[in-house]
Amino acid sequence: MKEMARDSKRERLEELRRKIVEEFLIKGWTDVWFYPRYKGVMGYLGSQDIVFVGLNPSYSCFPTRHDEFFYDELERVGFENAHLTDIIKIRSRCKEIKKYLRDHAIFRKNLEFLLREFDIIQPKIIVAVGSKSGNLLKKNFPEKRRKIYCIPHYSIRKTLNFEKRIQEFKKELNKVKDIYSKLI
Repeated sequence: MKEMARDSKRERLEELRRKIVEEFLIKGWTDVWFYPRYKGVMGYLGSQDIVFVGLNPSYSCFPTRHDEFFYDELERVGFENAHLTDIIKIRSRCKEIKKYLRDHAIFRKNLEFLLREFDIIQPKIIVAVGSKSGNLLKKNFPEKRRKIYCIPHYSIRKTLNFEKRIQEFKKELNKVKDIYSKLI
């Protein structure tokens, strides 16, 4: 029974992905991207009732060392089947993302797609990856506010505190695992 529900969720996610591609790539001529299945992690097609939400897909080539780190950490804590997605589905550079966030029609359409993902997954917890994602999720989904937990973004730039930031990410991901385990 659980297997059938998971397959049904994946089929619904694949159909939603087709609609997103049609809306933005085909009609709008803008590039879209979804977290792929990689290293045992299901990415966008993950159907576990936990969702990791970033702000937007970048123009980097997958997988970067940051992606490798993120996927390895998800696997380490047992979230291989978590649903991975972004608020804005359009691949964007820093300057472009501001434009998409200000364009009410595009932003609303992206939020509609994200809400449909939430409806399919029925998450017990929504993990905002990065503070911008967290702020946008809390502002635009106030009814889900209690389910939203923020963690640092996994794209940790080399800084003086590089190792400290990696440990902070791991610590926060462990907290998510503990919170989630109490909900199931």
